[in-house]
Amino acid sequence: MKSIVHPEMNKSREHGFTLFELILVLILLAVLAGIALPRILNNTGEERAAADKLKTHLRFAQMQSLGSSQSWGVQGNGEVYYLFRVDVPQTRVYFPGESHDSVKFPFGSFQVTFDEWGRPYNSLDTQGSTATVEIPVGSKIIRIEQETGFVHEN
Repeated sequence: MKSIVHPEMNKSREHGFTLFELILVLILLAVLAGIALPRILNNTGEERAAADKLKTHLRFAQMQSLGSSQSWGVQGNGEVYYLFRVDVPQTRVYFPGESHDSVKFPFGSFQVTFDEWGRPYNSLDTQGSTATVEIPVGSKIIRIEQETGFVHEN
């Protein structure tokens, strides 16, 4: 005797993902990429350390200038930066806690000089006008505001 089998039951059921499952996986991948990519692409370790150290050293030079008769500055040449007194620009002064008179800084050249109010100014200008200073540190930018001397990072 021949058994009667329904034709639909003979077909093997195809396995796959539903549209809902695919969308859910794509959303999870987007969230993970949003968290991981900025950390991978941004060289935060070296840049963050260099930016924080430079900000601290800029504030130190600024504090040295505040209320004193001498202006102080920080100058970088693309390999290192150092602290100097404006009246003796060729003499490098040690930053507190540093074992050398210069600090490694491979992010570019700059010069910042502070007046007796702690404001940055352009020492090359004969009138000594204050100016907002921007120092790139990789993908970050350290700004010293013109009138207030506020040192911060963008």
